[in-house]
Amino acid sequence: MTEKHYSLAGRVILVSGAARGLGRVLALALARAGAVLALHDLSPIHLEETYQKVRELGAKCHMYVADSGKGLPARMLITEILEDWGRLDGLINNLHVHPEADLAHLDEWDWERTLELNLSGPFLLMQSAIAPMAATGGGTVLNLIAEFMTDESSRVNAAFAASQYGLAGLTQATAHELMAYNIFSCALEVGPVAKILDESPWWDVEGQRQVAWIIRLMERRENVPAGAWLRRTYFESLARGE
Repeated sequence: MTEKHYSLAGRVILVSGAARGLGRVLALALARAGAVLALHDLSPIHLEETYQKVRELGAKCHMYVADSGKGLPARMLITEILEDWGRLDGLINNLHVHPEADLAHLDEWDWERTLELNLSGPFLLMQSAIAPMAATGGGTVLNLIAEFMTDESSRVNAAFAASQYGLAGLTQATAHELMAYNIFSCALEVGPVAKILDESPWWDVEGQRQVAWIIRLMERRENVPAGAWLRRTYFESLARGE
């Protein structure tokens, strides 16, 4: 099959958490692949820079600022994208809120807000994306997860860890259900949160190979069955040197 066959030209992809780091790098890679970008984050700060960079590549895109952790704003986000572009073909959940307090000092509001944005948000967007994706023959959902298995010397915030475990479980529980609509979904464990929020690591050789592999998933060039719902950073195809 040719590269043209797998082109993302005309495909509308929502990138949640597009303001910086891996989200911005993926937005630029998707733009180069011809996708139409719906760039989402909680604030226009930094998101405007991503928007300008995508536009400089000649890609079609709009910015969407919404509190995706709450039901009505999340559903309205999908509605606005459909009003603007008429379809939705892909969803990348890359929003990561990471409080710093340890368990003894973790505020209840921080706990709830972290779960709301990191877990409820992806759930709401996935749920709202089913109908429009199914209407055009299917789609792709990628949930990007920060490493939640660390050595004993590493400290991970309890709320953040719970949200990442929860997102992995959500992906596992829904993978087969979404496949019934021809929606491929999987969770990608893409490294520590500091790396996800930093753009620079993704521009070296290893980072670009990983980004290219994610684009292959969005193009559905990787034959990953629904049972393979979780993929690690150092993907099998990269280990084979592909």
